[in-house]
Amino acid sequence: MSNILIINAHHPYPFAEGSLNSALVRLAEEILHSKGHHTRVVDISAGWDVDQELENHLWADTIIVQSPVNWMSVPWTFKNTWTKSTPRA
Repeated sequence: MSNILIINAHHPYPFAEGSLNSALVRLAEEILHSKGHHTRVVDISAGWDVDQELENHLWADTIIVQSPVNWMSVPWTFKNTWTKSTPRA
């Protein structure tokens, strides 16, 4: 089966702790595992390492991003992580 990287891009705020995004990530991981896929989950708010994220992106056949929409965009922490860890051709 395929390797799937799931990125929880929620940035917690006092008024939005991220419980919906976390629940959706857990559900996706459970369903994908039940179908035989290998998954890795990255929680952007927990911090990240550029080298590890590069390795995760190269490992993955598919990348799923679970993110809230903040003012018609994704959270800044995700934008920053994505810019620094997306492999360049």
